[in-house]
Amino acid sequence: MIFRIVLSVALLVAQGVRFASAEDAPASTAKVPETSLLVPMIDVELSDGGTMTGTLTTRRGEPIGTMDVALRTSDGIVVPATTNANGEFAYRGLVGGLYQLETENSATMCRVWAKGTAPPNSPVNVLLVRGDDVAAGQWSPPGYSGNVVRGFTRAMANPITATLIVGAAVGIPVAIHNANKDDNGS
Repeated sequence: MIFRIVLSVALLVAQGVRFASAEDAPASTAKVPETSLLVPMIDVELSDGGTMTGTLTTRRGEPIGTMDVALRTSDGIVVPATTNANGEFAYRGLVGGLYQLETENSATMCRVWAKGTAPPNSPVNVLLVRGDDVAAGQWSPPGYSGNVVRGFTRAMANPITATLIVGAAVGIPVAIHNANKDDNGS
């Protein structure tokens, strides 16, 4: 009986946390490309004339020349560009909003801000790194253990897992306490 009550409370708490975080999220009227939930997001400050500049490099930092970089607007319009010999590209006449930069094997969402309105430390030049799912500071153990770590991370982000952990954290001590109470009273 107590276990059911604890489990019910844990389920309600977990749902309440999910609902609270969803309500706290700022409302946005801008359309976001469908893939935006699967790609990294960076803040970028436009320079004069609504210009966004960037550099495409390898994981070693070497510039990649003559590579296509596409800018997808929130309306789904694709604006093509090609990097120069130094891996640099630019788009002019942009306004603040959401854009997605796409290369042959990667995509990066950019929350673009007008000059002087971007959050502190927002870059003016976008750095795109071409490679396999590389992010600054990312590290995974070699071999199959990387898959284990990623699987564990996914499991811990699941609300059902969180509910089970909270339920166990509350239910086990209550059950032990009640079992000890029964032993002392006999």
